Amino acid sequence: MRVRRGVGVLMALAIGLGGASGISAQADDDGQGVLRMPAILIYGGMAGTAIDSVDAGPVIGVAVDLPLASWIILSPSLDRRIERWPDGDRPQWMLDFAFQAERRMGALRPYAGVALGAAFDFRDDRRISEEYFQSTYQAMGGVRWDLFSGLMVRGEARWRFFDGFEDGKGQVTAGLGWSF
Repeated sequence: MRVRRGVGVLMALAIGLGGASGISAQADDDGQGVLRMPAILIYGGMAGTAIDSVDAGPVIGVAVDLPLASWIILSPSLDRRIERWPDGDRPQWMLDFAFQAERRMGALRPYAGVALGAAFDFRDDRRISEEYFQSTYQAMGGVRWDLFSGLMVRGEARWRFFDGFEDGKGQVTAGLGWSF
C-alpha cells in the first residue's frame, strides 16, 4: 500500500515541479512561431523479453510531456504490462522519468531519449526469489506527429533493463496525445 501511495506522490511531484519551474508554452527553434505546450498521452502496444520462454504481452499507459526547452522534454509515464510466462501471466506496473531530445521537421518530431524508473510487482503469489521492486534503465526512440488542434500521434520503441544491464526487454507502443 505504501508503494502505491509513493507512486502517486512521485507522479504528482514530477507534474508539480514541471509547473513550478515555469514550464509553459515555448517557441520552437524552427522559426515558425509554433508554441509547444505540455501534453498528455495515452498509449498501448506490446512488451517483449529476451527470455525465450516468455511471450510478448500487452502494455497500456499514460505519459505527460513537459517541455523543458525547445528541444528537451521531460516525460514521466506510468504503464501496466503483462508478461506471458509458461506458469501464468505476470503483470507489472512501470513508473518512468524520461528525458528526450527532439527535432521538429514540419509536423514530425523524431526523438531519442533515456529514462530511469521502477518496476513494481503487486502479485500476492510472487515467488520468494522475485522482487517486489526493481530499478529500470531505458533507451528509447520514436516520433511524434502533430495532427491538428493540439492532437498528436506518437510511436515509440524502448529497450528496458532491470536492476543492471543483463535482463533487457523491448517495448513498442503507439498512442494519441493532446496538448493543453
